[in-house]
Amino acid sequence: MAALIKAKGGYHMRGSLIYVMGPSGVGKDTLLEIAKVKFAGIIGIEFVKRYITRQVDLGGEDFTPVSQASFDYLEANNCFFFSWRSHGLSYGCDRQIAKHLAKGQIVVINGSRVYLQKAMALVPSLKPVLITAKSEILAARLKNRGRESVDEQSERLSQSDYEFKRLPNIYIIDNSGELGIAAGLFCAYLGKELENTISSY
Repeated sequence: MAALIKAKGGYHMRGSLIYVMGPSGVGKDTLLEIAKVKFAGIIGIEFVKRYITRQVDLGGEDFTPVSQASFDYLEANNCFFFSWRSHGLSYGCDRQIAKHLAKGQIVVINGSRVYLQKAMALVPSLKPVLITAKSEILAARLKNRGRESVDEQSERLSQSDYEFKRLPNIYIIDNSGELGIAAGLFCAYLGKELENTISSY
């Protein structure tokens, strides 16, 4: 099995870190939940649950809610592999990521565009997946979910046009249409990564 090595250029491993990102309302949470169900019980792939300083009754992804004080304590004590701030909230992924990668597994995380460069510096072999959708569809989805105020929706929409298409290893999925199409593409991508990782042993 592969060992996780902390080198000058970051962590290197045999497994793959799949970093899923995209603007609010694009359907990341839904695609990740579909993939989690499809790959449930399959050895070699792990979906990471995030810590978020958000109330659990606000809906969205399956996450671990924590207070800001608890989050700050965990972060200060090096309990997170990744951690970042965005839209007034704090997000963290614990250090179980390192253990999974050390075993050569596929690790899938719900990442952030604002943190991508730091994540790539830590794990140079990281594979970004960008979920996109047309701006009018994003606006409608944000309005329908009702999690943010009108001002917060506007702020999130203003950041929906980040340009990542020049990254050499990025995989882009347009989720503007039928959910099943985007879900099929995402699951096929993960399946291929899993196949490649297994065949590398």
